Amino acid sequence: MAGVWKEWLDGLGQVKQERLIASLFIVMGIAYLGDSMFSVLIVPLVKNIMGGGALQLSWVMMAHGIGG
Repeated sequence: MAGVWKEWLDGLGQVKQERLIASLFIVMGIAYLGDSMFSVLIVPLVKNIMGGGALQLSWVMMAHGIGG
């Protein structure tokens, strides 16, 4: 288990040293934050605004997955 933590810390050191990797971490973090907000709000969107049910929710989630 200690080896896993050492490798994780070594990886964070690489992120800190490499500007490109650090930039990718920031961009992907922002993208995942936006995606998680969409994922939380997708059920009220389909149910309340679109007036749909489980079938429509599954279609929207499928389209989101394919688009992602």
